[in-house]
Amino acid sequence: MEYTVTKNNNASVDLNFTFTPDEIEAAFQKAYQQAQKTANIKGFRKGKAPLDMVKRILGESVSEDAINILLSDTMKDLYPKLEHTPYSHPRFEVEKFKRNETLVAKANYETAPVAEIGEYRNIPLETYEIKVSDEEVDKEIQQIQSMLVKLQLKEESEVSAGTDMLEVDIITYPKGEDNKKEQFPKSNIRYFIGKPDNPPGMDVNFLGLRVGEEKHFEYTYPEDYANRQFAGKTFQYEINVQAISSATYPEINDELAIEWDGTQTLNELKAKIASNVQSYYANYFREKYTAIILDKIIENSHFEIPRSLILTEANNIFQDHLHRNNLPQMNLAEFAEKTGDDKEKILENLEKAASRRIKNFLCLNSISNKENISVSDEEVLEYFGKLQGEIENPGQRQSEPGNEEKARISENLQFKKIFDFLIDNSDKKLVKEISVAEANQILSSKE
Repeated sequence: MEYTVTKNNNASVDLNFTFTPDEIEAAFQKAYQQAQKTANIKGFRKGKAPLDMVKRILGESVSEDAINILLSDTMKDLYPKLEHTPYSHPRFEVEKFKRNETLVAKANYETAPVAEIGEYRNIPLETYEIKVSDEEVDKEIQQIQSMLVKLQLKEESEVSAGTDMLEVDIITYPKGEDNKKEQFPKSNIRYFIGKPDNPPGMDVNFLGLRVGEEKHFEYTYPEDYANRQFAGKTFQYEINVQAISSATYPEINDELAIEWDGTQTLNELKAKIASNVQSYYANYFREKYTAIILDKIIENSHFEIPRSLILTEANNIFQDHLHRNNLPQMNLAEFAEKTGDDKEKILENLEKAASRRIKNFLCLNSISNKENISVSDEEVLEYFGKLQGEIENPGQRQSEPGNEEKARISENLQFKKIFDFLIDNSDKKLVKEISVAEANQILSSKE
């Protein structure tokens, strides 16, 4: 046999084979011997007919089996010798075959993913420091005040007023009859009149109502409304009042702090809130910094990823999307039909996301190997112990993690260590101190 090997740039290899008549004939003999074991020939029990008789009766009909045997045995012998290890089973194609002359065939197989990682230290990184203002802390205090509200159900004859809470069934849809099919019905929604974060001017639509009353109105959101999905748009509302309660809010003082979480003074609670808000945004910016660094590393690296791996990961992402959104099982074509989106475009986006996820993993794995970043069993058990300590019901706590949970914790800790390493070894530059509002704007930006 003669063969040639061609490595492609798309994580695949082409093999070209030319077999001699003797090799072909040896494969036919194996095919006859296999067929003999199951042959039903008159006058003989199954599998007991003489081999010569099996050959005469079957003749050239075992050609396909013989070719498959020859190609399979050849690949089995070649595997240890191949420079590029197969990642998937090869696909064969017969180009020319004549039993007593030659067999010319080719095979294509995918190789394992390849990642040649570029520079990952000293990546330029612009960082920010979050300044939590007194006004932003006060907003958090108002949220706590809202959560500690005391409700008293009102008589059905009474109307909504002041700071009442209305429990309503509500249907919302963009203005215009053509858009009514896009309605979003929700039941048992609580609306608190007078809450600071209510859309400006919305409260008036909930005043003066009684239990059982229906009301239709439209509302146009301000152009600068925080939720950009609604900003500047007009929506139709249909509400049905199910219940009305008077709302009594606690005073904002030391007693509120004690009732909330045992903090002894309001000032201490405010300081704790400011620290928690800073930590909250620091974690999100850490994710953003890591994404920026990985973008740069990927840009300076070379990858060869098997298409089958990308398709498998794309399917995983699709299935995760169905699960997270509590959608029934369906294939991509059914999903595209239900959403009205183009199937090919959805697949393209899934493949892009899958490719990025694989590249991220390959980068992190390579950096972990280069820098000897690892996680010990003690670290896994320590982290698991902290998680168990956060479970309120002692009966639900476990003495030790199972194998799957242990692997998941280890992987998460490993990634965290690598992320910390990348950020610690980046070329950091503090751009400026920013407010929470500016932080939200930066984090929501796709750049």
